[in-house]
Amino acid sequence: MAGRPLEDWERLSDHLAAVARLASANAAAFGFSSLAYLGGLLHDIGKSSAAFQASLHAAGDASSRLDHSTAGAVQACAHFPGHIGRILAFNVAGQHAGLADTAAAC
Repeated sequence: MAGRPLEDWERLSDHLAAVARLASANAAAFGFSSLAYLGGLLHDIGKSSAAFQASLHAAGDASSRLDHSTAGAVQACAHFPGHIGRILAFNVAGQHAGLADTAAAC
């Protein structure tokens, strides 16, 4: 995004919807289309925070190093208690860092 005019940036809502559709299509093969769709919607919601937006507008792509995954993981647990929320949270939180070892968490 750095160096590109603001009007050329991908809207966050468009990005979330596109990732949700792609994740859903890929997960259909093993019966988790709906869950993957939710994960796609949640994966980058932290990018809507004021701190992330300020950094993005100030530094372009450098803001991608800010934590933007935790917010979606927190929402997954809050809205989907139990195993479903945990599955979503681990996937959303692990989008850049990889999946955590759940043995310690469960």
